[in-house]
Amino acid sequence: MFCCVCGEDLGDVHKNLRYCPKHRKGKYTPQGTTFKRILRPEKSAKNTFSTYVTKYSKKEYTAEEIAETERRAERDESMLDMYKSGETLQEIGTKFNITRERVRQILAACDLTGLDGGIHVKAAAAREKREARKALKREMSTVPYMHCRRSEIEALIGKIRTLRGKGTITAAYDNQCRSAANRGIPWDFTFPIWYRMWEESGFLPQRGIGIGKYCMARKNDSGRYSPDNVYFTTCDDNVRDYQASLKTIGIDCKDGYKRLPDNPRVKEMGIQP
Repeated sequence: MFCCVCGEDLGDVHKNLRYCPKHRKGKYTPQGTTFKRILRPEKSAKNTFSTYVTKYSKKEYTAEEIAETERRAERDESMLDMYKSGETLQEIGTKFNITRERVRQILAACDLTGLDGGIHVKAAAAREKREARKALKREMSTVPYMHCRRSEIEALIGKIRTLRGKGTITAAYDNQCRSAANRGIPWDFTFPIWYRMWEESGFLPQRGIGIGKYCMARKNDSGRYSPDNVYFTTCDDNVRDYQASLKTIGIDCKDGYKRLPDNPRVKEMGIQP
């Protein structure tokens, strides 16, 4: 056995004592420790045994000893990469057929802690994945009733806390969309298109229900709600146009009401004989 620092022949000593009395200083080196942990302050598995021999050792080592120690240095480098990628001490030890405690010693000698890899990295990756799923769920939550992503809405009207709050423009869009669905009229708008049409018309501040308020109406009260089949008018004029259309093309139903031909209730109630 020879000293790991100066190469002095130690004779027949305990296999775990690798320092001469001059360099021992109460240190204890476990069996299998590679020379990369002796060459401080570098602390890297790239400090191979051949580097040690060139700079520090007075002893001549065989090619087999140098190759074996370099193999261990490469193994330690692999352990570092595996640990930083999220593998646990037990998983690494199982792969290299050593105990998890031995793996911990090797990593500790390279100044790696539990925050640098292993379960901590896995937990951080899982946390990022949960946050990404949560953000995607929030982003897509507006698609069923606003027909666009939340980010598209916020790009138009700014950050919002609730989409269906009373008096908000998003609630107005949702109400008109629901009203069209209840009347059986197809709806071809998305919120950005609907909002831009209202802005370009200049009647957005006067939008509402009542005398002097403006609404979005279909041409001749027929067809779909689509950008090329609507116009903006006051609620009073819209009612008058609807009554005029009933007089000209309205159909008398069995329940006593007159409805336009494209109203789905006409088929349900049937035409009055």
